[in-house]
Amino acid sequence: WLPEEVSHDEAVGHVVLDAATQVTNRLRWNRSEAVLATILTGEADADWHNARYGYCVDKVPYDKICLPLVSAHDPQELWRVAAHEYAHVIVLNTAEKLAPHWLDEGIACLMEGRNPVRAQARLREKRTWLSPIQMGGAFEVDRRESSNMGGVQAAYDQGTVLVGFLHSISGDAGLMKLLKELPSHAHLADVVKKLFTGEPVEVALQRVYGFGQVDLFEKAREWSS
Repeated sequence: WLPEEVSHDEAVGHVVLDAATQVTNRLRWNRSEAVLATILTGEADADWHNARYGYCVDKVPYDKICLPLVSAHDPQELWRVAAHEYAHVIVLNTAEKLAPHWLDEGIACLMEGRNPVRAQARLREKRTWLSPIQMGGAFEVDRRESSNMGGVQAAYDQGTVLVGFLHSISGDAGLMKLLKELPSHAHLADVVKKLFTGEPVEVALQRVYGFGQVDLFEKAREWSS
């Protein structure tokens, strides 16, 4: 942080640490990676910044979460953003970078406290439901363009619903089991299927929940209707 922009750094640190601790405890993460939290300079809160609302970076020898300055002045907002970005660290390290966007963002949204029921209602109102391929693209658009933000928000809502549905089956433990299955190479048949489909999540979903990605999207849509 910049001392001239964050004079109450001790209070900010306590909020960030509490968010990280609660998310760690919920997901029972082994804290295998050190994490540096940074409060972005006020200049980063600008239209030219593609990740002005916060982001997670995979670094060595630690990972890094970057939180917007505006959130540092509101403890509840700071907790929410810190929990979201810290959840990305857990997903990144547990799934070894193999989690699809919808799973990564859905878990982060759930950890920050986003309500799947409200997300369901917004999607129904907009009559929006994306396919797995469309979901990946929705998260990768240029967020500096305001015209793209409606689709981005819908993708976040759908990710919240998808993960909310999985969570309704087996809770936080099921989500962590899914993340751990993504990089698993214990079964030769699974490796072959991963190579054939190009989607590690297909195998992981089948092993943990008994259905694949396409079925998940259909089930979650019915669950949300």
